[in-house]
Amino acid sequence: MGPRRALMTLCVAAALCGAPAVAGGKSLSCPAPNPQPITPDSVHGIVTRIQINPKAGRSIALSIHRAMQDQDLATWMRQIEEAGVNMAELLLLPNDRLSAEQKIGPEDWQAYTDAALLPFWERTPAQQARYKSIRERITAKNGIKDITPAQQDQILLAFLRRLEALKASGQICGNVQFIVVLRRWFQTAADPSNRRATEKRLASEAVYAQTIADFTNAAAESHLDRWLAGIMFTEHTNTDMNQLLPITLDLAARINGLTHDWLKSRLMIATGGGFGDQFNGIDKVTCPDRADEPDGGYQFTCRSGRPLDFFGLIAKQTGSFAFGYKLFNWNTAPTPLSYCQTRRRDCEPKNLTAADWTDYLNDPKAGLGFADLASFVNRNAAAYPQAANVIFVGNSADSIFKMVEATPEPSGTRLAPAPNLVALTTLFQDAARKGGGWSGRLFMDGYGDQDRLTEGTTETDNGGYLFFVDRSPSEFTGTGKVTANPQSQAYWRAWPKLPAQ
Repeated sequence: MGPRRALMTLCVAAALCGAPAVAGGKSLSCPAPNPQPITPDSVHGIVTRIQINPKAGRSIALSIHRAMQDQDLATWMRQIEEAGVNMAELLLLPNDRLSAEQKIGPEDWQAYTDAALLPFWERTPAQQARYKSIRERITAKNGIKDITPAQQDQILLAFLRRLEALKASGQICGNVQFIVVLRRWFQTAADPSNRRATEKRLASEAVYAQTIADFTNAAAESHLDRWLAGIMFTEHTNTDMNQLLPITLDLAARINGLTHDWLKSRLMIATGGGFGDQFNGIDKVTCPDRADEPDGGYQFTCRSGRPLDFFGLIAKQTGSFAFGYKLFNWNTAPTPLSYCQTRRRDCEPKNLTAADWTDYLNDPKAGLGFADLASFVNRNAAAYPQAANVIFVGNSADSIFKMVEATPEPSGTRLAPAPNLVALTTLFQDAARKGGGWSGRLFMDGYGDQDRLTEGTTETDNGGYLFFVDRSPSEFTGTGKVTANPQSQAYWRAWPKLPAQ
């Protein structure tokens, strides 16, 4: 057995057994790999975004590869691993938002892919120039342009392939898997049985499922799908639970039909109504019209008008399942201020208390329906332990940035929980005591950088990310120094409790 083969064998054995891996004589302390499928309660996840520069007015998104803040990939991953992360996000753009025609040639795209996964200082001058040229060609205001679905898959698989090589050489543990995220609007239909509404829903379901299937099938063919933990269906805008739950079931079934039942051994997360926080009426959903007819337009069968056996149906399509709770309103629900003014006596709109927030979050009619979610999950927890779960996926910033208050103190700025965070963590803890899994988490960026700092901001430990990198990955300025954010990490680790203050 040659030395390279021996090193690979050692690393694989180490990862499987949770034993130390060896990299250049340095021992890595590696935890055991995630169970397959991972149980929602065991998810210790973060967001890993595409590379963006919000300060560049003409271009919001500049790439479709991971934002590594101009770090080498091994360092980027090891810091995440050492923080206790076992899951991160991998974002796909839907096939119909990408180019049907290949406008960036194979050689140019391969050159871009190679350079994108290297820090700036490792690129040759020729690579730097070519990378910049191609990046400018694909830049668009709200995403990217002129990239085909196959090219999207190519760069993401290249990312996973490099992680596989780093794991094989003992430079990383390789215990972080990726949840595949695809955002697509399935807006609430006034009459979902209307022919045009049905056709629109079916077309969107087909695009969603095909995009996921193309990528996961390509990962499987490349022997890289072990890096994928499952999928997350999020920010869909639909607020009607009687529509959202059937759509969720349809997507799971369609994906399995296109992937040889891939999702049946993986995790699926489906966030709440609107942009993630509305669950009003989820415990009273009924089977949709014509769902018991072969041409009814659904991928499952149930008797119309009867209670929908959601957990029984989703358990047949997924290895594990969880609802994702994202405290994010966007013109889809009553605001906390309007609730305060109309529903709460003695409530001050500019100074909501934790009690005000608790009522707003719980209220099944005028609020967000958290009580309905808790009732639904807890009632089914014993029969469907792999499916009746809830994972917290942050607020509108995918973090708790807007849920903590920075308080200046002599020793430095302290992050104190705002009333909404106090209320939400209390609700999660109360629900957990009654059944179901409520401690999984998938929130907060792994890294922040100069491009993400808003004007006038000096605090980097702000509830937004685990580490701050003094670097602009778009302009390649800054020292590149990486600083841990201990307060943000403490909130992330403690969920659904609050860290000791």
